[in-house]
Amino acid sequence: MKRFLIFAVALVFLSLSFANTAPQSAHDLFQKALAAERAEGNLEKAIALYQRVVKEAKDDSLAAKSQLQIGMCYEKLGQEKLKMAQEAFQKVIENYPDQHEIVKDARKRLAILVSVSKESGRTTEAVESAGMTFKRIDIDEIERTHQAVLSPDGTKMLYIHVQEKKPQYSIRVMDLATGKSKTLVEGIDFGMFIIFRWSPDGKKVVYRNQERGLSVIDSDGGTPEVLWSSPDQDTAIYPEDWSFDNRHILAFIINQAEATLRFVTLPAKGGEPHTVISGELKELEEFARFSPDGKYIAGFKTIEGNSDIFIWPVEGGEEVQVASHPGEDLFPFWSPDGKYIVFLSDRAKSEDLWAISMDGPHPVGAPERIKRNLGKNTIPVDLTPGGKLIMYVYSSGETPHDLFVLPVEPATGQALGQFQPFAKYPTQHFLLRWSPDGTRIAYASRKGNIQLPNIFVSSGNEKEDLEIPVGNYYVFNVEWARDGKHLIFPGILQPDGHLGIFRVSLEDHKIEPLHLGERQGSSFSGAFINLWWLPRAGRYFFEKLVGANEREFYNMDREGKNVQRVADKVPTNFWTWPSPDGRHVAYRNGQNLELLSLLDKSTATLTQFPEGVQVVGLAWSPDGQSVAWNDGKKLKVYSIGDGALRTLVEADENQKISGMGWSWTPNLAWSPDGRKIAYVLQEASDESDARAELWIISVTGGTPKKIVEAPSSHPLIDSVIWHSNGELIFATGLPGKIPSIRYEHWVLENFLPKRKDKK
Repeated sequence: MKRFLIFAVALVFLSLSFANTAPQSAHDLFQKALAAERAEGNLEKAIALYQRVVKEAKDDSLAAKSQLQIGMCYEKLGQEKLKMAQEAFQKVIENYPDQHEIVKDARKRLAILVSVSKESGRTTEAVESAGMTFKRIDIDEIERTHQAVLSPDGTKMLYIHVQEKKPQYSIRVMDLATGKSKTLVEGIDFGMFIIFRWSPDGKKVVYRNQERGLSVIDSDGGTPEVLWSSPDQDTAIYPEDWSFDNRHILAFIINQAEATLRFVTLPAKGGEPHTVISGELKELEEFARFSPDGKYIAGFKTIEGNSDIFIWPVEGGEEVQVASHPGEDLFPFWSPDGKYIVFLSDRAKSEDLWAISMDGPHPVGAPERIKRNLGKNTIPVDLTPGGKLIMYVYSSGETPHDLFVLPVEPATGQALGQFQPFAKYPTQHFLLRWSPDGTRIAYASRKGNIQLPNIFVSSGNEKEDLEIPVGNYYVFNVEWARDGKHLIFPGILQPDGHLGIFRVSLEDHKIEPLHLGERQGSSFSGAFINLWWLPRAGRYFFEKLVGANEREFYNMDREGKNVQRVADKVPTNFWTWPSPDGRHVAYRNGQNLELLSLLDKSTATLTQFPEGVQVVGLAWSPDGQSVAWNDGKKLKVYSIGDGALRTLVEADENQKISGMGWSWTPNLAWSPDGRKIAYVLQEASDESDARAELWIISVTGGTPKKIVEAPSSHPLIDSVIWHSNGELIFATGLPGKIPSIRYEHWVLENFLPKRKDKK
C-alpha cells in the first residue's frame, strides 16, 4: 500500500542509497545516456549511448543496467519497437546471470511485454497514443522537494524552496518563461503531504499554515488571509483540491488522537467545513479530487491490504466503488471533461497508468491501461485543467551502498585479503544486527524505493536476502530475539499511529506486540527507537522520545517482557549509545559528550566539542569499561574505572578520521578481545578522489597500522563492525561523491484516451 510513500520520503535519511562508481569513461557515457533519455527525451540517442556502455564497461553491473535501459527506451518508442525491447531484456537475462536484481527486473518487464502481445480487447491492452509526451521539468530548485505543482495554465511552478539557513522552507512561485521566482510565504512546515494548491484560475494559492489551519494568498504575492483554523490541538488540516468554479476548497482533517480522517469542503471565501466522508485512518487514504462539476470527489480506501477507488457525493449519498481489483488502485484524478478517471495501478504487475470511462459517478466498461511502467517510485500529484499530469520520481542515485567483509588475523588485525561484498545483492542496510550464533545479519532497508522499510536477513551466501514484509509497520531498527527464530523491532503501526516494540517470526512473518505505548504524537513523540541487545547485561535497551530534546531509557528482559524505565528526561535529541553491561549510556547534549550512570543517575561530561563539530564513531569496549570516539581529527578513549582520557590517534593536517557524521553508525570498532580499535582515515578534502583507508591502533597506544583500502567501487567507508569471532571486519561501502537526495518532476501530456460517445 502507498499511503505512506510520502511519509517514507520524509524519513528517507534512515536508508540512503548512492550513485554508481565505475570506470570513468563508461560511467560518463551512462550519465549522458540518462540525460538523453530523461531530460532531452531523445530515445534514439540514449539507446546509442547505452549500447556503447555495454561494449566498453568493465563492470558487469553497469553493462547490465545499460542493457536494461536499452529495453526500456525501446518500450517508450511504441508498439513497433516492442519486439526490440523484448530482445534487449532477453540479453540481460542471458548475458548477465550474476546481476540478480537487474535480471529480476528484466524478467518482469519481459513477462509483461509477452503478456501484452497476447492480450486483446480494451480491458488490458495498452492504448498509448502516438502524441503522448513524457518530459522532465528541468529546474534545479525543485530537485530538493517532492512538493512542486504547475499552475493551471502551465506557465508557473509552485514549489517548496529548501535552503540550509533558517527559515529553511518557504513557498515560492516561478515564472517558467523567465526563470524568475519569488517567495509567497516564508517559514512553513515541510512535511509528508502537499501543503498547497492553486485555484483553477491561477490567481490564488491555498496552503496549510502553522496554526492548524488553511490560509489563502494571491499567487502574485501579498498578505495571506486565514481561511479556517482548527480549535483542536489534536487535528491537522491539509488542502487537497479546489473546485473548478473557484468556489470551494477540498481538504482532509486528521484527528491523531482518534485516528480518524475526514474529507471536508470549505467556502473559498471563508466559513465552516462541511464533511463529505469520514473514516478510520487505517482505511481512508489522504487523497481526493473534485469532479469537474464539483458534485463528487474521488479517492481511495485500503481495506485489509487492498486499495480500491471510490466516489462520494459532496452533498451526501451512497459511495460508488470504481474498478475493484485485487491489485492496488491509487491516486484517482478526473479528466478535465469528467469523462474519465485516471489512476495508478499495479493490477498488471507493473506500475501503470490506467483510465476508466465515467458517466457521472458511475464507471462505464472496463479500465484501459494508457501508460506502462511509470516506475515504482513515481507518484502523481496533480492533473491540470489543460490535461497535464504532474508526477515526481524519488531518486537517490544509481548504485546503493553495500556491506563489505574483510578477513583479518585475530591476534594482530592484519588483513588477509581485500574488502569483498558480503552478499551478491546490495544490502542498503540500516543498523545491521548479528544473530545470536553469528551466522546471519538482520537489518531494515528500503532498497532504494519510496516505501516503508522492510526487514531483511542474510547469511552472505544466498543469491538474495530473505525479505520479511512488515506491512503497515514503520521499522526504526531491528534486533534479534535470543531464540534466533524471531526478530524484534521498535516501530509504528500505521496509519493509526500505535507505537510499540514488536516481534516478527522468521518462519511465518507473523507480527505480535511485546510492549505497546500510546499513539504517535507530533514529531514522533512517544516513539520507541534504538533497540539494542546488551550481551553483558543479558537484557534489551531502548529509548522513548518524550519531547523535542528529551529521551527516556528502558530495559526489557530476554523474553521481551518486564519493561522497566531506567532513566527519564535525558536531555538529548541525538542517537544514544548504551554500554554492553547496561550500566552506562553515552549521549550528546548540545556540544557536550555526556556519560550517564544508570546505577546512580549521575552524569559526567567527557568532552566538549567546538561549535559545528559532531560526535562521530562512538563505540564501547566489549567489557563496557571504556568508550571511544573521534571528532574528525583525534581518536580518544575514556576509561570509566580511573576516569582517564587518552588520545590514541591524531590525524595529519591533510587527513581526517572519517565517518559520515551520522550519530547512529559505529565508525570505530573494538576487537572482540578489547585490545585493538579499527578506524577509518581519509584525506581531509571533500573533493578528494582518494579511497578511504582502514587502520588499527592498540588500545595501549603505539604506532597505528594501515591494513587495507576501501573497495574501488565504494571508496568511502562507514559503519565499521568487528565480528565476534575476531576473524572478520565488516564495513559499509559508499560511493566517492554522495549526491543529495533529489526528486525528478515530470509532465505527461496527450495521454487521455479518445472516447466516441453514442449519439
